[in-house]
Amino acid sequence: NNLAWLIAPGVPLFETLIGLALIAGALTRFAAFGGVIFMILFWIGNAGFGHGVVNSDLMGLLLFMTVIVLAAGRYYGLDALIEDTAFVKQHPKLRYLLG
Repeated sequence: NNLAWLIAPGVPLFETLIGLALIAGALTRFAAFGGVIFMILFWIGNAGFGHGVVNSDLMGLLLFMTVIVLAAGRYYGLDALIEDTAFVKQHPKLRYLLG
């Protein structure tokens, strides 16, 4: 109840930013990690589990994990272009945030 001022505008804003990043293929792993955090919170928040633990929130969580593991943005999207920049080549650890 104390965080309502943050949750009410924050959830739609971050859902939109995560979606736009995934559509554009920019910072794919970082956006998918944000999606994982959201899906964990939604899955636990909807913890009625009257029909079992497997629900749409868990499926979304698995989908975001798949995007992280397979590095989807590395092949198609803006991540492939961003990785070719001199800045990323000088800082190779940034590739972990990208696709």
